[in-house]
Amino acid sequence: MTRFRADKTWRRPMNGSTVIAGSPIKLFNLTDKGRVVAERIEHREEISATEMALANRFLDAGAVVPMLEPADRSLLHEITVVIPVYAREKRDVDALESLVFKLSECRSLIIVDDHSPHPISGAFAVPSNCQIMRNEWNTGPAGARNAGLAATETELIAFVDSDVHLEVHDLLMLASHLQNQSIVATAPRIIGTPNTNSIFGRFEETDSPLDLGKRPARVRAGTRVSYVPTACLVARTAAVRDEGGFDPELSTGEDVDLVWRLDSPLHWVLYESAVEVTHDARSDFWSWVDQRRGYGRAAASLATRHPGALAPVVANFWSVAIVALLGTKRRWLAIPIVVYTAVSLARKLPSLPNRWFEATRLAMLGHWHAGVSIARAITRVWLPLALGAAVFSRTARRILVASSLLPAFVDWLRKRPRLDPIRYVSLRAIDDAAYATGVWEGCATERTPAPLAPRISKP
Repeated sequence: MTRFRADKTWRRPMNGSTVIAGSPIKLFNLTDKGRVVAERIEHREEISATEMALANRFLDAGAVVPMLEPADRSLLHEITVVIPVYAREKRDVDALESLVFKLSECRSLIIVDDHSPHPISGAFAVPSNCQIMRNEWNTGPAGARNAGLAATETELIAFVDSDVHLEVHDLLMLASHLQNQSIVATAPRIIGTPNTNSIFGRFEETDSPLDLGKRPARVRAGTRVSYVPTACLVARTAAVRDEGGFDPELSTGEDVDLVWRLDSPLHWVLYESAVEVTHDARSDFWSWVDQRRGYGRAAASLATRHPGALAPVVANFWSVAIVALLGTKRRWLAIPIVVYTAVSLARKLPSLPNRWFEATRLAMLGHWHAGVSIARAITRVWLPLALGAAVFSRTARRILVASSLLPAFVDWLRKRPRLDPIRYVSLRAIDDAAYATGVWEGCATERTPAPLAPRISKP
């Protein structure tokens, strides 16, 4: 028996036979038995084996997520923890020692010393179930994790970076989801480690690049949660091996690549936001900027391996037209297009209860998301183009300023970070600029414009 939680997008108008939910939004027409399953999901009741087919369709669409259930601690004996580490100084070894003893209750631990300049072997007394492997040269995160994967003998494997802070109970909760045979990997919410001494630490308390939000989700490219980092990931060992492990040719983005290969219509990766762990921020400005550039550089390599998955904007033609018109003096022309899209959608949904309201709501939601994603793309991916246009066009300058300042200030009001708005907005702008620089560097290196190209569906 499994219980599910409906996603925030879930709507069943008038408690009828139609469910609107998922990422991207989908419409489900239900039979009488389907309505029973929908009601069970809404009340978070157990779903029987005979009802799982429909529940799995909902899960595959991102309309529901499995609820976190208690697990017997004996499940820890099925887990090998792989900890890749590149220790630059003693504090890195101290952090590793703390992590190892927190996770010593697991079946085994494998520390992969990726040719660290600071010695690890003999630096501290390791538990009897822990082994240290040292690479003869620095192989990078993918190679280090693959070395640990090759030595793993248990059914489950947990990849945990040495600068992640968690408890063994966190791994147990993540592993509990893998009792559902359709789920091949789970990842927690990763937030910035609280740090009052560092401006970057305070920024990442609310804006860590590894933090994917408060809502759990099925993970899939092009959806609300399109990837999860493997700074902390619990997976089926066989599934990771079947996919060939991490791609050693990727110095960054290797975790995104693996997660996308693990995802399929029958096997899912799950983001479990109820489990929270913390991750240390970079300690100085240039290492912080270089981290963001690295994330951007990975986009081109990922785009060649997963065509279409890195599109900065995925939207309907009419939504793009509306957003474009709002940035001009002819913004009033957007009104008839908004009306047209709502009416057209209502006509396509004749059996939907309260169809005019629902169609208008869905159309407006689509336009809103398109606007948000375009503003994000302007500041993060298309920034060099936007800056060039701003030199010659007053309208382009206005759009660039609005795209940079308004979303950041709204996030400051919503998140209330321990930073004043000027420093918060400034760090957001630097974050975006560093990422954009990396994207364009990657495009030049890989000789592909793929990460820059939007995906616009036909009208």
